[in-house]
Amino acid sequence: MRILYINYMKQYGHLNFDHIHIDALMSAGHDVHLIMPKKLAEKMNRPYDMYEWIIPDWMNFYCKSGVINRLFFILILLLIRIKTKFSKYDVCVFSNTDEISLGLVRLPIKEYLICHTNASDFSSMIKHYFLKSLASKNDFIVFNERMKQVFVDDGIENVHIVSHGCMPPFDKCTLNDLPKELSMHRHIVFHPSSKPEPKFLADITSNKRLHKFLIDNDVIIVFRNKPAGIVDIPNVVYINRYLSTDEYRGAFLKSDVILLAYPKEFVYSVSGVSFECVSNRKNILLLNNPSLEYCRKFYNYDPFFKNTDELCDKLACLLSHPNDNHCIVEIDNLRPDYHNIFQI
Repeated sequence: MRILYINYMKQYGHLNFDHIHIDALMSAGHDVHLIMPKKLAEKMNRPYDMYEWIIPDWMNFYCKSGVINRLFFILILLLIRIKTKFSKYDVCVFSNTDEISLGLVRLPIKEYLICHTNASDFSSMIKHYFLKSLASKNDFIVFNERMKQVFVDDGIENVHIVSHGCMPPFDKCTLNDLPKELSMHRHIVFHPSSKPEPKFLADITSNKRLHKFLIDNDVIIVFRNKPAGIVDIPNVVYINRYLSTDEYRGAFLKSDVILLAYPKEFVYSVSGVSFECVSNRKNILLLNNPSLEYCRKFYNYDPFFKNTDELCDKLACLLSHPNDNHCIVEIDNLRPDYHNIFQI
Protein backbone atom coordinates (compact mmCIF):
# COMPACT_ATOMS: atom_id res chain seq x y z
CA MET A 1 0.00 0.00 0.00
CA ARG A 2 1.02 3.62 -0.50
CA ILE A 3 0.80 5.30 2.89
CA LEU A 4 1.04 9.01 3.68
CA TYR A 5 2.48 9.51 7.19
CA ILE A 6 1.81 12.96 8.68
CA ASN A 7 3.18 14.79 11.71
CA TYR A 8 1.47 18.18 11.52
CA MET A 9 1.45 19.18 15.20
CA LYS A 10 5.09 20.30 15.54
CA GLN A 11 5.79 17.33 17.80
CA TYR A 12 9.59 17.48 17.86
CA GLY A 13 9.60 15.28 20.95
CA HIS A 14 8.08 12.55 18.78
CA LEU A 15 11.14 12.25 16.55
CA ASN A 16 12.07 8.82 17.90
CA PHE A 17 8.46 7.67 17.81
CA ASP A 18 8.14 8.72 14.17
CA HIS A 19 11.33 6.84 13.27
CA ILE A 20 10.04 3.68 14.97
CA HIS A 21 6.66 3.69 13.24
CA ILE A 22 7.86 4.77 9.80
CA ASP A 23 10.36 1.90 9.91
CA ALA A 24 7.63 -0.49 11.05
CA LEU A 25 5.37 0.50 8.16
CA MET A 26 8.22 0.12 5.68
CA SER A 27 9.24 -3.25 7.12
CA ALA A 28 5.66 -4.43 6.55
CA GLY A 29 6.25 -3.80 2.84
CA HIS A 30 4.49 -0.47 2.40
CA ASP A 31 5.55 2.53 0.32
CA VAL A 32 5.64 5.35 2.88
CA HIS A 33 5.73 9.07 2.13
CA LEU A 34 5.89 11.88 4.66
CA ILE A 35 4.54 15.31 5.54
CA MET A 36 6.44 16.96 8.40
CA PRO A 37 7.67 20.35 9.66
CA LYS A 38 10.95 21.47 8.12
CA LYS A 39 12.95 21.33 11.36
CA LEU A 40 11.73 17.83 12.09
CA ALA A 41 12.40 16.70 8.51
CA GLU A 42 15.99 17.94 8.85
CA LYS A 43 16.47 15.81 11.97
CA MET A 44 14.76 12.76 10.45
CA ASN A 45 17.57 12.27 7.93
CA ARG A 46 15.23 10.56 5.46
CA PRO A 47 15.63 10.73 1.64
CA TYR A 48 14.16 13.92 0.23
CA ASP A 49 12.01 12.01 -2.25
CA MET A 50 10.11 10.43 0.67
CA TYR A 51 8.44 13.77 1.39
CA GLU A 52 5.11 14.68 -0.12
CA TRP A 53 5.42 18.10 1.45
CA ILE A 54 7.66 19.75 4.06
CA ILE A 55 5.78 22.23 6.25
CA PRO A 56 7.69 25.54 6.17
CA ASP A 57 9.20 27.08 9.30
CA TRP A 58 6.82 30.03 9.44
CA MET A 59 3.91 27.66 9.98
CA ASN A 60 5.55 25.97 12.94
CA PHE A 61 4.40 28.69 15.28
CA TYR A 62 3.89 27.74 18.91
CA CYS A 63 2.63 29.70 21.91
CA LYS A 64 0.97 29.03 25.26
CA SER A 65 -2.49 29.62 23.81
CA GLY A 66 -4.14 26.35 22.82
CA VAL A 67 -6.64 28.26 20.68
CA ILE A 68 -3.93 29.96 18.59
CA ASN A 69 -1.96 26.73 18.23
CA ARG A 70 -5.06 24.93 17.05
CA LEU A 71 -5.73 27.66 14.46
CA PHE A 72 -2.28 26.92 13.03
CA PHE A 73 -3.07 23.19 13.04
CA ILE A 74 -6.20 23.92 11.02
CA LEU A 75 -4.26 26.11 8.59
CA ILE A 76 -1.65 23.38 8.09
CA LEU A 77 -4.35 20.76 7.47
CA LEU A 78 -6.07 23.02 4.93
CA LEU A 79 -2.78 23.44 3.06
CA ILE A 80 -2.15 19.69 3.20
CA ARG A 81 -5.57 19.16 1.66
CA ILE A 82 -4.80 21.69 -1.11
CA LYS A 83 -1.23 20.58 -1.87
CA THR A 84 -1.60 16.80 -1.73
CA LYS A 85 -2.81 14.57 -4.51
CA PHE A 86 -4.55 12.03 -2.32
CA SER A 87 -5.43 9.75 -5.22
CA LYS A 88 -1.79 8.57 -5.08
CA TYR A 89 -2.30 7.06 -1.62
CA ASP A 90 -4.36 4.27 -0.13
CA VAL A 91 -4.47 5.53 3.46
CA CYS A 92 -3.10 8.28 5.66
CA VAL A 93 -1.52 7.77 9.12
CA PHE A 94 -1.36 10.67 11.59
CA SER A 95 1.46 10.30 14.11
CA ASN A 96 -0.48 12.27 16.70
CA THR A 97 -4.14 13.20 16.99
CA ASP A 98 -5.78 16.51 17.75
CA GLU A 99 -9.41 15.54 17.42
CA ILE A 100 -10.71 19.10 17.03
CA SER A 101 -8.52 20.23 14.11
CA LEU A 102 -8.83 16.83 12.39
CA GLY A 103 -12.58 16.89 12.98
CA LEU A 104 -12.90 20.33 11.37
CA VAL A 105 -10.65 19.62 8.37
CA ARG A 106 -11.41 16.26 6.79
CA LEU A 107 -9.08 14.78 4.22
CA PRO A 108 -10.46 12.88 1.20
CA ILE A 109 -8.80 9.62 2.28
CA LYS A 110 -9.16 6.97 4.99
CA GLU A 111 -7.28 8.15 8.09
CA TYR A 112 -5.61 6.08 10.80
CA LEU A 113 -5.15 8.25 13.87
CA ILE A 114 -2.46 7.35 16.41
CA CYS A 115 -3.73 8.29 19.86
CA HIS A 116 -1.17 9.11 22.56
CA THR A 117 -3.41 10.72 25.20
CA ASN A 118 -6.78 10.91 23.44
CA ALA A 119 -8.37 8.17 25.54
CA SER A 120 -8.49 10.72 28.36
CA ASP A 121 -10.36 13.22 26.16
CA PHE A 122 -13.75 11.50 26.39
CA SER A 123 -14.41 13.55 29.53
CA SER A 124 -14.47 16.72 27.39
CA MET A 125 -17.85 17.22 25.70
CA ILE A 126 -16.29 18.92 22.65
CA LYS A 127 -13.44 16.45 22.20
CA HIS A 128 -15.82 13.56 22.78
CA TYR A 129 -18.04 14.83 19.97
CA PHE A 130 -15.14 15.04 17.51
CA LEU A 131 -13.76 11.62 18.49
CA LYS A 132 -17.15 10.06 17.77
CA SER A 133 -17.40 12.02 14.52
CA LEU A 134 -13.94 10.93 13.38
CA ALA A 135 -14.76 7.32 14.24
CA SER A 136 -17.53 7.24 11.64
CA LYS A 137 -15.05 7.08 8.75
CA ASN A 138 -11.61 6.58 10.27
CA ASP A 139 -9.73 4.16 12.54
CA PHE A 140 -7.77 4.75 15.72
CA ILE A 141 -4.45 3.23 16.79
CA VAL A 142 -3.56 2.86 20.48
CA PHE A 143 -0.72 1.14 22.33
CA ASN A 144 -2.40 -1.34 24.66
CA GLU A 145 -5.66 -2.96 25.68
CA ARG A 146 -6.31 -0.50 28.52
CA MET A 147 -6.26 2.45 26.11
CA LYS A 148 -8.45 0.59 23.61
CA GLN A 149 -11.08 -0.29 26.21
CA VAL A 150 -11.93 3.39 26.75
CA PHE A 151 -12.91 3.69 23.08
CA VAL A 152 -14.79 0.38 23.10
CA ASP A 153 -16.74 1.41 26.21
CA ASP A 154 -17.93 4.44 24.26
CA GLY A 155 -19.10 2.32 21.34
CA ILE A 156 -16.06 2.83 19.09
CA GLU A 157 -14.91 -0.54 17.78
CA ASN A 158 -12.55 0.43 14.95
CA VAL A 159 -9.51 0.63 17.23
CA HIS A 160 -6.23 -1.21 16.62
CA ILE A 161 -3.48 -2.01 19.12
CA VAL A 162 0.09 -1.42 17.93
CA SER A 163 3.06 -1.45 20.28
CA HIS A 164 4.75 1.90 20.95
CA GLY A 165 8.11 0.34 20.15
CA CYS A 166 11.72 1.03 21.11
CA MET A 167 14.54 2.99 19.53
CA PRO A 168 17.98 1.32 19.28
CA PRO A 169 20.13 1.65 22.43
CA PHE A 170 21.78 5.00 23.04
CA ASP A 171 25.34 5.41 21.76
CA LYS A 172 27.77 4.76 24.62
CA CYS A 173 29.86 7.73 23.53
CA THR A 174 27.21 10.02 25.01
CA LEU A 175 28.61 9.06 28.42
CA ASN A 176 31.27 11.65 27.61
CA ASP A 177 28.51 14.30 27.72
CA LEU A 178 27.43 13.56 31.27
CA PRO A 179 25.91 16.66 32.94
CA LYS A 180 28.25 18.07 35.59
CA GLU A 181 25.50 17.74 38.20
CA LEU A 182 25.82 13.93 38.03
CA SER A 183 29.54 13.58 38.67
CA MET A 184 31.28 12.39 41.85
CA HIS A 185 28.58 10.06 43.19
CA ARG A 186 28.53 6.29 43.50
CA HIS A 187 24.93 5.77 42.46
CA ILE A 188 22.58 7.87 40.32
CA VAL A 189 18.78 7.71 40.20
CA PHE A 190 17.47 9.79 37.30
CA HIS A 191 13.94 11.13 36.80
CA PRO A 192 13.91 12.03 33.06
CA SER A 193 10.45 13.60 32.96
CA SER A 194 10.34 17.31 33.77
CA LYS A 195 6.92 17.05 35.47
CA PRO A 196 6.94 14.74 38.50
CA GLU A 197 3.98 14.40 40.84
CA PRO A 198 4.10 17.48 43.17
CA LYS A 199 3.10 15.55 46.31
CA PHE A 200 5.85 13.02 45.61
CA LEU A 201 8.44 15.80 45.46
CA ALA A 202 7.17 17.19 48.75
CA ASP A 203 7.41 13.73 50.33
CA ILE A 204 10.99 13.37 49.05
CA THR A 205 12.01 16.55 50.84
CA SER A 206 10.44 15.50 54.16
CA ASN A 207 11.36 11.81 54.43
CA LYS A 208 14.36 11.66 56.80
CA ARG A 209 14.76 7.92 56.36
CA LEU A 210 15.25 8.40 52.62
CA HIS A 211 17.69 11.26 53.24
CA LYS A 212 19.83 9.04 55.48
CA PHE A 213 19.76 6.22 52.93
CA LEU A 214 20.91 8.53 50.13
CA ILE A 215 23.78 9.95 52.18
CA ASP A 216 24.92 6.64 53.68
CA ASN A 217 25.00 4.94 50.27
CA ASP A 218 26.27 7.93 48.23
CA VAL A 219 23.14 8.00 46.06
CA ILE A 220 21.77 11.08 44.31
CA ILE A 221 18.29 11.47 42.89
CA VAL A 222 18.29 13.79 39.89
CA PHE A 223 15.19 15.71 38.85
CA ARG A 224 14.72 18.27 36.11
CA ASN A 225 13.23 21.74 36.60
CA LYS A 226 12.95 22.41 40.33
CA PRO A 227 9.41 23.66 41.15
CA ALA A 228 8.88 26.76 43.26
CA GLY A 229 8.64 26.13 46.99
CA ILE A 230 10.72 22.93 47.04
CA VAL A 231 13.41 22.96 49.74
CA ASP A 232 16.96 21.89 48.90
CA ILE A 233 18.13 18.73 50.65
CA PRO A 234 21.40 16.78 50.39
CA ASN A 235 21.71 14.24 47.57
CA VAL A 236 18.63 15.45 45.70
CA VAL A 237 19.65 17.43 42.63
CA TYR A 238 17.60 19.57 40.23
CA ILE A 239 18.87 20.42 36.75
CA ASN A 240 17.29 23.77 35.94
CA ARG A 241 18.49 24.10 32.38
CA TYR A 242 17.99 22.59 28.96
CA LEU A 243 19.64 19.22 28.49
CA SER A 244 20.98 18.51 25.03
CA THR A 245 20.16 15.14 23.50
CA ASP A 246 23.65 13.86 24.29
CA GLU A 247 23.50 15.14 27.88
CA TYR A 248 20.12 13.47 28.37
CA ARG A 249 21.40 10.20 26.97
CA GLY A 250 24.61 10.44 28.99
CA ALA A 251 22.60 10.92 32.19
CA PHE A 252 20.32 8.04 31.23
CA LEU A 253 23.20 5.63 30.58
CA LYS A 254 25.12 6.63 33.70
CA SER A 255 22.12 6.10 35.98
CA ASP A 256 21.72 2.95 38.04
CA VAL A 257 17.93 3.32 38.20
CA ILE A 258 15.41 5.34 36.20
CA LEU A 259 12.67 6.86 38.33
CA LEU A 260 9.22 7.86 37.05
CA ALA A 261 6.69 9.59 39.27
CA TYR A 262 4.13 10.95 36.82
CA PRO A 263 1.37 13.25 38.08
CA LYS A 264 -2.18 11.96 38.51
CA GLU A 265 -3.09 13.57 35.17
CA PHE A 266 -1.04 10.91 33.38
CA VAL A 267 -3.86 8.57 32.37
CA TYR A 268 -4.61 6.20 29.47
CA SER A 269 -1.19 6.66 27.92
CA VAL A 270 2.24 5.03 27.83
CA SER A 271 5.64 6.39 28.76
CA GLY A 272 8.27 6.74 26.06
CA VAL A 273 10.88 6.65 28.84
CA SER A 274 9.75 3.15 29.83
CA PHE A 275 10.60 1.95 26.32
CA GLU A 276 13.97 3.74 26.46
CA CYS A 277 14.63 1.71 29.60
CA VAL A 278 14.02 -1.51 27.70
CA SER A 279 16.31 -0.40 24.86
CA ASN A 280 19.12 0.42 27.26
CA ARG A 281 18.47 -2.40 29.77
CA LYS A 282 17.85 0.02 32.62
CA ASN A 283 16.04 -0.86 35.82
CA ILE A 284 13.06 1.34 36.60
CA LEU A 285 11.00 2.33 39.63
CA LEU A 286 7.48 3.70 39.13
CA LEU A 287 5.13 5.62 41.39
CA ASN A 288 1.86 3.67 41.34
CA ASN A 289 -0.17 4.54 38.26
CA PRO A 290 -2.66 2.20 36.51
CA SER A 291 -1.57 3.47 33.09
CA LEU A 292 1.92 2.05 33.64
CA GLU A 293 0.79 -1.47 34.56
CA TYR A 294 2.14 -2.74 31.22
CA CYS A 295 5.65 -2.20 32.64
CA ARG A 296 5.23 -5.16 35.01
CA LYS A 297 5.83 -7.48 32.05
CA PHE A 298 9.17 -5.81 31.32
CA TYR A 299 10.96 -6.81 34.55
CA ASN A 300 11.54 -9.81 36.81
CA TYR A 301 10.74 -7.67 39.89
CA ASP A 302 7.85 -5.42 40.93
CA PRO A 303 8.84 -1.91 39.76
CA PHE A 304 6.01 -0.07 41.56
CA PHE A 305 6.12 1.84 44.85
CA LYS A 306 3.35 3.64 46.74
CA ASN A 307 5.33 6.13 48.82
CA THR A 308 8.85 7.30 49.63
CA ASP A 309 9.37 4.59 52.27
CA GLU A 310 8.69 1.92 49.64
CA LEU A 311 10.93 3.81 47.22
CA CYS A 312 13.71 3.61 49.80
CA ASP A 313 13.23 -0.15 50.24
CA LYS A 314 13.18 -0.83 46.50
CA LEU A 315 16.21 1.35 45.83
CA ALA A 316 18.13 -0.56 48.50
CA CYS A 317 17.22 -3.85 46.82
CA LEU A 318 18.05 -2.75 43.27
CA LEU A 319 21.35 -1.09 44.18
CA SER A 320 22.56 -3.97 46.35
CA HIS A 321 21.49 -6.73 43.94
CA PRO A 322 21.73 -5.24 40.44
CA ASN A 323 22.35 -8.59 38.74
CA ASP A 324 19.32 -10.26 40.28
CA ASN A 325 16.81 -7.61 39.17
CA HIS A 326 16.68 -6.77 35.50
CA CYS A 327 14.71 -6.19 32.32
CA ILE A 328 13.43 -9.42 30.77
CA VAL A 329 11.77 -8.21 27.56
CA GLU A 330 13.70 -7.64 24.32
CA ILE A 331 13.33 -4.77 21.86
CA ASP A 332 12.08 -7.14 19.16
CA ASN A 333 9.21 -8.25 21.42
CA LEU A 334 7.92 -4.68 21.46
CA ARG A 335 8.36 -3.83 17.80
CA PRO A 336 5.25 -2.23 16.19
CA ASP A 337 3.55 -4.61 13.77
CA TYR A 338 1.29 -3.19 11.06
CA HIS A 339 0.90 -6.40 9.02
CA ASN A 340 -2.63 -7.12 10.25
CA ILE A 341 -3.80 -3.53 9.88
CA PHE A 342 -2.61 -2.68 6.38
CA GLN A 343 -2.57 -5.82 4.27
CA ILE A 344 -0.91 -5.65 0.87
